[in-house]
Amino acid sequence: MSDRFYKGFVGAAKPIFRWLTNALVLGRERVPRHGAFVLASTHSGFLDVVCVGAETPRVIRWLTLAEITTTPVVGYFIRAMGVIPICRGGANLSPLKGAKRVLMSGGVIGIFPEGELRPLDKSVVKGGPIKPGAIRLAHHCRVPVLPVVLVGSVRFNSPRAFLPFARTRFGIWFGELVPPGNGRGAEEISRMTEELRRAFALGYQTLMEHPDYK
Repeated sequence: MSDRFYKGFVGAAKPIFRWLTNALVLGRERVPRHGAFVLASTHSGFLDVVCVGAETPRVIRWLTLAEITTTPVVGYFIRAMGVIPICRGGANLSPLKGAKRVLMSGGVIGIFPEGELRPLDKSVVKGGPIKPGAIRLAHHCRVPVLPVVLVGSVRFNSPRAFLPFARTRFGIWFGELVPPGNGRGAEEISRMTEELRRAFALGYQTLMEHPDYK
């Protein structure tokens, strides 16, 4: 049911969202059309899930904080989208098992490895810390990580972004897949983390220097 709801909602919302916004999308061709992977995105705006989903041809099962899924109305909608709720501190292993099942069946898991909304000066694109969950999950399931960088999505935190004819500008960059390795756990996790860190920095630089991004 969640896949049908997700596809229906994204299919209906995509043209509306694109009409209200003005996106620069780079690297969409790098998004695998088939097969499992972990999508790891920067996180600065409340609508980052929508920004990524509107430009990604795959159904994304996002990991999200459990308390968000319990709020009236919004919580029901989020659950219908097929998110996997996680508890702060990671004491419950059920979400991890659920994420593994999605990946092993060829699906896509979406994670914000910053773990929270981050201002630019604390973002991973500026050298901020990367939480290890996305890399550990990908390494355990032997699937690649797709780095995604968003710039300007913080503007959607303000209602002004949706005023008629505002056409709020944001950029999204899809990077090269960070492949899993066959080495020892700690070594491979360290290697993949550094590759992801370099990819985030490259994506930010590419978007900010692009002549079509203002």
